[in-house]
Amino acid sequence: MTNYGQIDILWYDGGGLPGSAWHGMWTCKSSTGYLTLFYYPGDYVVVSKIAPGIKSAMLLTTGEPLKVEPTTNSRTLIKGLPDYSPDPLAPVIKVEFEGPPYALTEFGAEWLDGTYMPESP
Repeated sequence: MTNYGQIDILWYDGGGLPGSAWHGMWTCKSSTGYLTLFYYPGDYVVVSKIAPGIKSAMLLTTGEPLKVEPTTNSRTLIKGLPDYSPDPLAPVIKVEFEGPPYALTEFGAEWLDGTYMPESP
């Protein structure tokens, strides 16, 4: 994290947020999450099963803001990533949530039909 000037974040607290075997892992502090991309997806990444909503996202490597597009079932697309990774190791996306993020763990039939809405913790 020191590459991005975020030196006050020296501990891992993903808050139980789901990582992705394909993309990366989370580090969180308050309502800010940092998604380290171990596998670069290009163009966009899907943030799923995390609440509350995402207010904004920025690629720390370049400082450029990214587009946030909520979809169904508590999924959000973070769009506008460069075609190729801007960092030789693992680029980081800074994500501002509407509050401290937490993992969504209860899913029923509404998840399958696209009408799932999370409840507050």
